[in-house]
Amino acid sequence: MASEVGFKEVLNTARLAGIKSPLLPVPSMALGSFEVTPLELAYAYTTIASGGIRYERFPLFSVTTAKGDKIIARKLNSKQAFDPQVTYLSGYAMEGVLTRGTAKEAKSLNINFPASGKTGTTNGNKDSWFVGFTRDVVCAVWVGYDSGADTGMTGAQGALHIWTRFMRSYYSQSGPFAITPPRGIETAVIDSKSGYLATASCTQKIREAYIQGTAPKKKCPDHPEKSSKR
Repeated sequence: MASEVGFKEVLNTARLAGIKSPLLPVPSMALGSFEVTPLELAYAYTTIASGGIRYERFPLFSVTTAKGDKIIARKLNSKQAFDPQVTYLSGYAMEGVLTRGTAKEAKSLNINFPASGKTGTTNGNKDSWFVGFTRDVVCAVWVGYDSGADTGMTGAQGALHIWTRFMRSYYSQSGPFAITPPRGIETAVIDSKSGYLATASCTQKIREAYIQGTAPKKKCPDHPEKSSKR
């Protein structure tokens, strides 16, 4: 996919999201061959969670008195870095990582609210990553040794477990609402293998999001609906 889109476009997208570490437009960049920091990844995912809006990052938003009166309040500076529809589809796709992908164990770890994210594992299990977000918070977790030794864990085995523990604590009272889709988004129930509209005969169905007018129109050819006999 990166080859079809163009490696320079992938690099430009990373820059727009806020990643400043050295990157080159080469095929291996799609596999994560360049080093970035957890802070950079968290910042980049914040742009996705915010509907494509990139906010200026800073450690402190405001200072108040014990009574709640503001002493210092920072002005938010932001820009629309990405199209809201495309950004929403990216986040929606990453919901699947937690429900049926490499981070599906999150459900058994009591993540029972809408969330999106992505696991990451480097060669030899030297780095275990998970970056996940809701509409309220982004959390990036890296597990590894300064020496670069084998951690013995994939992203799902290491970083995901820390992420789920933090998120359960953050939402100890109640979970978040799902991210509200922008205008121009539609959903359809499709067959997960063929990608066509699911029929009553399809056994593996998922709800997928699309930019309006781009959802599949044809029904799944692999599982044609059985005609009722009279």
